[in-house]
Parts: sequence; C-alpha cells; structure tokens
Amino acid sequence: MSYEMFFRPQPVDLTGFARAFPDRARAYFRATGLSAAQIAVAYGVTERTAMNWLEGVTRPTGDKVAVIAVVDPEGFARHLAPDLRRAA
Repeated sequence: MSYEMFFRPQPVDLTGFARAFPDRARAYFRATGLSAAQIAVAYGVTERTAMNWLEGVTRPTGDKVAVIAVVDPEGFARHLAPDLRRAA
C-alpha cells in the first residue's frame, strides 16, 4: 500500500483552524458536562486554567489535546477537529 493510498492529504486552513480552536475547545469541555474543578483534576491544570478553557479564553496545550484524542476520539472528532475528519 502506498503512502498516498493510506494518507490522503486534505488542504487545511491552519490560520482559521488556530483561530477557531479556543471556541472548539470550549464546546468540547462544555459538552463533557464536567465542572472546572473536575477538568482541572482530569488534566492536571489549575481550576483557573480549566475555567479559561470553559470560557474560551485560552485553549489546552498540545499534550492535553493529545490526551483528549486518545481517551475520547469521538468527542475529539466532533468538537475539536470536525473539518479534519476523513470521508468514510
């Protein structure tokens, strides 16, 4: 199997993706139904940081996003990377 058959590159607007990411993260964390305190414990951050995520003020760092992708791939695809989904 060739690389091209396995991985079909899709053009991605990286600037737009980065701009929208705080809102996407906020939507993800709100959809979990977890409180800021619960998010803080689950991701090893302060409660203030978790509140900032819930309010869309800041976004989680790459390591936290990777954890989301591993433990909740459906939520990751739905909220954080909907435009990066592969066509089935």
